[in-house]
Amino acid sequence: MATVDSPPKTLVTGEAAPRPDGKNLWIKIDVGTATFHCGPVERVGTGKNRHVTFHPDTPCKLYFSNFEVFQTNEKQLVKGDNDLPVLDKTNGVETRCSLDGAGTEKMGPPVIVVP
Repeated sequence: MATVDSPPKTLVTGEAAPRPDGKNLWIKIDVGTATFHCGPVERVGTGKNRHVTFHPDTPCKLYFSNFEVFQTNEKQLVKGDNDLPVLDKTNGVETRCSLDGAGTEKMGPPVIVVP
């Protein structure tokens, strides 16, 4: 598993994350630089079976500031596509992301918002 050498926070490219299926987010992650290829705020699509696909270039652990969005505070990711379902009953909440787990005050962007 790759580790990030204590970056102060994650970085974002500023370009909107693609939605290959027209509604769910697909976010590429460059683990070595803690760079997320997405905008600073990304909104999950509406409806049932929502998810975010995180696509790291190497295995890593992703940390979240809000348990409610993905029903976890951390997730071990494999290289490639990792679909994380969003709880269908979740609306009006957000979570920040981090690869280093340094604490919520150093997390995000990106911020994943559920409508």
